[in-house]
Amino acid sequence: MGLIDNLYDELKDTAEVKSIRSLGLYRVLSMIFKPEFFNDVAGIVDELTIKATANGERINCRISYGEVVDMGSKSIDVTDGFYIELYNYQYTTVYHIRIYKFKSGDREWCALYVDENPETPWWIRNERI
Repeated sequence: MGLIDNLYDELKDTAEVKSIRSLGLYRVLSMIFKPEFFNDVAGIVDELTIKATANGERINCRISYGEVVDMGSKSIDVTDGFYIELYNYQYTTVYHIRIYKFKSGDREWCALYVDENPETPWWIRNERI
């Protein structure tokens, strides 16, 4: 079972919206939560990504502010967040994980987005294990 599946299982009951999509071997996870779950989501993601890097590399970056520009117009503010790059050497898989706290007008929410690419060209298996 991969990281996307573990995250989905841990967070599915808290999420208001959730989906896993795939194209070939490439998979994505998206989940939307109430804003008060931001720290809980971040904690679970942190825990699971630390476990997943027992055989790889993890880069974790904090986001203090950002914005979403859609079709040339600013539509959403990013008020908090994290970006994690995760490289699993054993399975030659790269993950791009984003946890955002969004605000648009009076509406606030938290989102988790995960891209899983098991066909990364960054390295070959024999280079890392």
